[in-house]
Amino acid sequence: MAAVVFSIEGRGLKLDAASDVQPFVEELEKLENVTDIRLSGNTFNVEAATALAAAIAKHRTIQVRRRLPPSPRPMWHPCC
Repeated sequence: MAAVVFSIEGRGLKLDAASDVQPFVEELEKLENVTDIRLSGNTFNVEAATALAAAIAKHRTIQVRRRLPPSPRPMWHPCC
C-alpha cells in the first residue's frame, strides 16, 4: 500500500467554522489509505477542528505519531 499524504501544512490559514474546513473535509473524504495528515502552520478554532476530526476519524489507516501535551490551563485563562 502506497503512502497517501493529506496536507494543508504551512498555509497560514485561520479556520474558525466548520464551513471553513469543508473544502478540506471533502478532499480528505475522497482519499483512500491516508497514512499522514499534516496540519501545522494553521490556526483551528474548536468548531473547525471538530469538523476536521470527524473526517479524520473515518480513516483507519492513520496512526498517531505524536500527541501534544495537554495544556496546564485554557489559553483564555484570565491570569495570563
